[in-house]
Amino acid sequence: MHVKMLDRKSLGDRLRSERKRLGWSQEEAGVHLGVGRSALASYEVGRSCPDAELLELAREHGMDAWYLLTGHRSQEAAIDMLDERLFATTLRAVHQFLEENELALDPDKEFALVKILYRQFARLGKMDQKIFNDTMKVA
Repeated sequence: MHVKMLDRKSLGDRLRSERKRLGWSQEEAGVHLGVGRSALASYEVGRSCPDAELLELAREHGMDAWYLLTGHRSQEAAIDMLDERLFATTLRAVHQFLEENELALDPDKEFALVKILYRQFARLGKMDQKIFNDTMKVA
């Protein structure tokens, strides 16, 4: 994996992204990170760069520090980003389809199918019936 040099603007963009992922306003993030809203805004637009202590606080409060520094998600953060409701909806739809059509899949193949569908739906932010139907035709 190639890691670029850290620049303030990219770090600020990722800090904003992580703040929003956690559902925090700038004020709320500032409380968690021990800085004021204006300082956080300055970091987010790249006017200034947070220090290591702030990055450690960010990690302690659920931000992906590896992502903040490199732009690449850590494996742990990727797991935390799973949309459980969408995953459950996908899994139920696959099970229902298999049951209604009296089909059975090897558990590994079923998992692969659910994973393919979930990834597609996660990119869209919702389940898409046409994609589901088209995928199930070839499964």
